[in-house]
Amino acid sequence: MTPQDPTAHPQGWPRGPGSDAAAALRVRRCSVDAILDLRHAVLRAGRPRATAHFDGDDLPTTWHVGAFRGDRAVGCMSLFQCGHDALDGTAWQLRGMAVADDARREGIASAVLAHGLQGQDASTWWCNARVSAVPFYATHGWTLASDRFDIPGVGPHHRMRGPS
Repeated sequence: MTPQDPTAHPQGWPRGPGSDAAAALRVRRCSVDAILDLRHAVLRAGRPRATAHFDGDDLPTTWHVGAFRGDRAVGCMSLFQCGHDALDGTAWQLRGMAVADDARREGIASAVLAHGLQGQDASTWWCNARVSAVPFYATHGWTLASDRFDIPGVGPHHRMRGPS
């Protein structure tokens, strides 16, 4: 990955443990089809594949970001332009953040998050974060915006608000 590579993250992600092994990682905008298998394997394992396809995935305003090693997606997230009753302005919801089991702890989620949020025109970022993911988002400046709640069939979550 070089700074001239238009799909490379400008800050040189990933960094941290495993970064030498991740040197061939490319983080870029992609189609939902490119990340759907990863999203299904990580976030909807044991459920029908169709449960990994979200309402709004095919809208032209939705952004999908993937981290790839060759043709294999190892990290992903999607951004949906949608408001929320408790939020003002242009709001984007982050959904479907996932990293392949064999690619964790390499900075991939951080790279995907940074790439996806850069350059977006938003007054507000928000997500429904799994309880286990709250510390990750908190290290990136996200704050709790709700008490714990359950998403049926998925598990316990907190609503979080991204950095301004």
